[in-house]
Amino acid sequence: MMEFFQQLPHLEPYGNPQYFVYVIAATLPIFIGLFFKKRFAWYEVLVSLFFIITMLVGGKTNQLAALGIYLCWEILLLLFYKHYRKSKDGKWVFYLVSFLSLLPIIFVKVQPAINGTQSLLGFLGISYLTFRSVGIIIELRDGVIKDFTLWEFLRFLLFMPTFSSGPIDRFKRFNENYQTIPERDELMNMLEESVRYIMWGFLYKFILAHVLGETLLPPLKNLALQSGGFFNPYALAVMYTFGLELFFDFAGYSMFALAISNLMGIRSP
Repeated sequence: MMEFFQQLPHLEPYGNPQYFVYVIAATLPIFIGLFFKKRFAWYEVLVSLFFIITMLVGGKTNQLAALGIYLCWEILLLLFYKHYRKSKDGKWVFYLVSFLSLLPIIFVKVQPAINGTQSLLGFLGISYLTFRSVGIIIELRDGVIKDFTLWEFLRFLLFMPTFSSGPIDRFKRFNENYQTIPERDELMNMLEESVRYIMWGFLYKFILAHVLGETLLPPLKNLALQSGGFFNPYALAVMYTFGLELFFDFAGYSMFALAISNLMGIRSP
């Protein structure tokens, strides 16, 4: 099985225009089904799994294995705390479960600082998945969520459009949104929003971020190194240019995620 995954191509999420051809073609049947008040649940699963797997592989399967370990860990924690919360509400148990839920990302972030190597538990999207898992624990503690199925948990955690780049969502809001299929007028508005989000995303990521990072930043770095001195205006320019590049790159990712979420019938916040 792992050899099969190794042969799959790597698709960077929202990384190039070709990716949008694939993802729009794959999600279009889902959007059409919503027009007829139908959710193709198993097709959604296949689409999500395909794009998640291809964003994590590319000759190696270590990220895919890390995702599997992470899911098993979080499922055990969430099922335990859900069962515990039905009869008890100890704050120290809440603190412990929250800490244990954060443990994988703590290892991923701390290990490079300790021994200079990347953690085997790391994979693309672990930060956003951790936010979602901890969010469910908090909602269980607050009584916002009374119960959920394993299927609902995995559907929320592995929602493909926002898997790698957010935005962060809450389980209760997502689940209610998923279970309520929008009317046709609202679906048309969501389609219009998707087109607009994609256009803005292309402007932010593929034009503004590219110009800032590839055209302006390299000469500014050279000027900053050549000038030196205690106060270096070119170093200040490098700082702001790099910051703006990161901003527009991330803003572009967010626009793309919102667009594809709409095509799957979910208005991500």
